[in-house]
Amino acid sequence: MAKLTLTDIQSGYASIDALNANFTAIETALENTLSRDGTTPNSLAADLDINSYNLLNVGTINGVDATSLGDLAGFVNQAAQSAADSGASAASSEASAVSSAVSAVNAASSAISASDSEAQALLYTSLGLGGASAFDLGSVLDSFVLFPTDWGTLV
Repeated sequence: MAKLTLTDIQSGYASIDALNANFTAIETALENTLSRDGTTPNSLAADLDINSYNLLNVGTINGVDATSLGDLAGFVNQAAQSAADSGASAASSEASAVSSAVSAVNAASSAISASDSEAQALLYTSLGLGGASAFDLGSVLDSFVLFPTDWGTLV
């Protein structure tokens, strides 16, 4: 749809009125365009579609320096990487804490075993079973004969 429609001029006396009407239409159309030198009114009444082209030589956008907006993607990527690294560090810390707890349980178990061994050694010593005369026969499950020949009673 055309933004400016002009009347065709025919010959005759009425052509001056048509020419003046065209000039008025041109003036109105120019007043409704954006001004390159910033004269007012100079604001958009609708969104500007630049059809996927770049804006060149932009100073600020809503008071933010537009040249620093290009750095924003790098900062976002750095923040995402830092968050991922932090999550990995937290997981590693948790695994280390679990390993530490397991080590503490194992140390306590070893201490109990050492205490039991010491108590058993004291018991055997008090019964006279300690030292060079002590023998550990283990568990004897089968009966056996130590001397196969019966020699009778010795007097």
